[in-house]
Amino acid sequence: MSFGIDYGTSNSVLAHFDGQQAYAVPVDVLNLDEWSYPNFELLFPSVVGYSSTRPDRLFGWEAKLRSEKSVEAVKRLLRGDERVTLAGEEFDASTVVAGFFDALRRRAAGKGLIVDRGVVTVPANAACAARFRTRAAARVSGVQVQALLNEPTAAAIAYSYDVGTPGRILVFDWGGGTVDVTILQFDDKYGLFEEQATRGIPKLGGLELDERLGKLILAKLGAPPQWSPAEWAQFSRDVERTKIRLSTEEFAVMSTPDFSRTIEVERHEFEARIDDLVADSSEPLRACLADLRMSPEHLDAILLIGGTSQIPLVRRRIEEILDAPAVSPQVCEPLTAVARGAAISAAILDGDLDMDVSVATTHALGTVSKKGDVRKFSEIIPRNATLPRVETKTYTPNGPNRIGVEVWEGDPDQPLDSPENFQLGKITVNLPPRRTPEQNKFALTYTYDTNGLLHVRAVIVRDGHVLLDREVQEFGERGSGSGVTPETLRAFLGQAPMSMNGIGAPV
Repeated sequence: MSFGIDYGTSNSVLAHFDGQQAYAVPVDVLNLDEWSYPNFELLFPSVVGYSSTRPDRLFGWEAKLRSEKSVEAVKRLLRGDERVTLAGEEFDASTVVAGFFDALRRRAAGKGLIVDRGVVTVPANAACAARFRTRAAARVSGVQVQALLNEPTAAAIAYSYDVGTPGRILVFDWGGGTVDVTILQFDDKYGLFEEQATRGIPKLGGLELDERLGKLILAKLGAPPQWSPAEWAQFSRDVERTKIRLSTEEFAVMSTPDFSRTIEVERHEFEARIDDLVADSSEPLRACLADLRMSPEHLDAILLIGGTSQIPLVRRRIEEILDAPAVSPQVCEPLTAVARGAAISAAILDGDLDMDVSVATTHALGTVSKKGDVRKFSEIIPRNATLPRVETKTYTPNGPNRIGVEVWEGDPDQPLDSPENFQLGKITVNLPPRRTPEQNKFALTYTYDTNGLLHVRAVIVRDGHVLLDREVQEFGERGSGSGVTPETLRAFLGQAPMSMNGIGAPV
């Protein structure tokens, strides 16, 4: 049995392929209460919580609805493996994510499903460091990652598998945390999915829309409310539910957490507050079309994926820009398509389906070259390069003794200190002595595979002397290494020291 995991900013979904079809698995349906919307039983909220009445961590719907303290959107913190505080304790983001994967795996085991391997999805614009840490967190939790698959690509695979129609597909994926747009070509003759262009915004999603709606409701209340922390947490949940209701209702009435007031919000009020964010969300779409010098009429299908994409204003805007209707959510279910596509991809890798998937880079990868005092992004692997990819570029050292090999990801057209650029790692290596810089000219080779892992090799051109031959996570200075280990996961879960199996998971 093959599995796919859509690890989302706000919600996650587990799916399995049974040999014929891919199905989303309801792993947490006991705590839905008033959140019983269509297909919500298939969601596992990406929330980790704490309750003083429970010795263990809370996950999923229980964490979302029952926690005294909780953390959400940890996925956004993986790029820098930032610290997360829960109930007064600090952990690396990658450790918290490993705890979440562990909870998902154990819930699935309660359903009789042994999820010890699978395809895990990531945002199309996810940085290399975030991809590595996602993979590391899953592995430590007991899930061997067969491949990391871009979320829009996974949705296109699910749609094409169900419908079987070849052609060029545009996927607009707007969920809780990110906007991703990908254009793919599906060739049914060869069973090949090829990413042709992908763009995205890493921090724009349902969370930002919730914030806008919350401010609108507070403005309607007038004086700042004097609520307890628990009441503020309830307010946040009620704001999110109100947003969801406004996708199908013209107005929604919400009570304050202390039940002292009710507030009515009309859909047009909410749409006015988020209009600029919706406009921003269309920029990656326009950029993808521009990258391919393509007009909308060259598209054969338009998929709107993720909960935020189902807001009526969003659907109208995308259809207006492309001058074509999007595929119905009844044909391509926006909440589960990504996980289902990942499960189908796992079946491909397991040899159960005669198909293939080709993915592309979302950012350029390179190093830093220096001329005088000016440091510049030097591109080695370009954006939209099909993976796996191997590229080499030759450099001359600035000095005779040593070099600092820096690995960068981002946009070479931007200044190096732009927020679009991120240093994945740096390592200092010694050069062969008693040579001139010209004699120590070296070839720098990047190998980027479909698992999201980057291997870096530096070799002296003159004699083949190997200076460096490592994966990026092994770099010692500002590397992308993950803070998660079996020990940190055990500490986060509040468990005793563990014995280990072959892939580093608790047994």
